[in-house]
Amino acid sequence: MGISVSVLWYIGFSVFTIVQFSYTTLYANSLSNREQLWSDMSTLWPDAWLPKLALLHTIQESEEKNLSTQNRSINLLEDILHQQPNLKSERKLLARIYRKAGQNTNALRHYKYILSTEEPDNTFILEAASFYDQLSLKWEAEKARQRIKSQNSL
Repeated sequence: MGISVSVLWYIGFSVFTIVQFSYTTLYANSLSNREQLWSDMSTLWPDAWLPKLALLHTIQESEEKNLSTQNRSINLLEDILHQQPNLKSERKLLARIYRKAGQNTNALRHYKYILSTEEPDNTFILEAASFYDQLSLKWEAEKARQRIKSQNSL
């Protein structure tokens, strides 16, 4: 009786050890791939905006800058800004990604929104002015440049 209990204990402990080692390995693997980790977290909590923001920054830090990552970044930013509309740097990033993706109408809408509701720095105003010039919106570009001159004169 004592031998069979001992054998069962060793078998049970071995199975428990293997299962724990497997879970630890899977957890370590998920932590090593940050994009997958944040993607899983944002899927797990779809109403939370912080995992989406972390996923967005992870995507932006990656070297892969193709159209699918731009579209994924746009979708994430739209979700984040829908939940947290006061995030200024993310709104600027969305305008830049729209511009890079060739979505000029959306980029124009966001550049105008930022310039009308915020006090952006001069580099962003110049960026908006050059975008307006690119779209042949000379009046808006000149208006943005005059805004810099009026800020500097104060």
